[in-house]
Amino acid sequence: MGFAVWEPPHGRCNLLNYPWSNYVKVSGALRHFAFMVMEIHGCILAEIQSPAELKHMFKNKIQNIGTEGSKILRELGNKVEKLEKLSPDIDLLEKVHEAAEELQMMIDQKSYHLVNSEKWAARK
Repeated sequence: MGFAVWEPPHGRCNLLNYPWSNYVKVSGALRHFAFMVMEIHGCILAEIQSPAELKHMFKNKIQNIGTEGSKILRELGNKVEKLEKLSPDIDLLEKVHEAAEELQMMIDQKSYHLVNSEKWAARK
């Protein structure tokens, strides 16, 4: 809730052309994003960790998703601060989707690294 300090504290406003519903949507999206960041932070600090080789293998693709996501947040923050509309011609999520697809393709290609083959061999 504290992320949306720009929200008017007085509740729904009856002024002409006041975009209250848009403020509610943006604050909900920011709240959801904050939960995701907290979840990722918890995974990073978890006691059970993957091997360093796996982390290094996927590091660049994951960092790319984080970088593109932070660009979106900066753009949204600037627009809200300046009370400007987003351009309908620009798809903010396009690069994040591309980065996520690249990571998914890499996971698909390298999935054999994610399975402990020694454990499966012991079961046969």
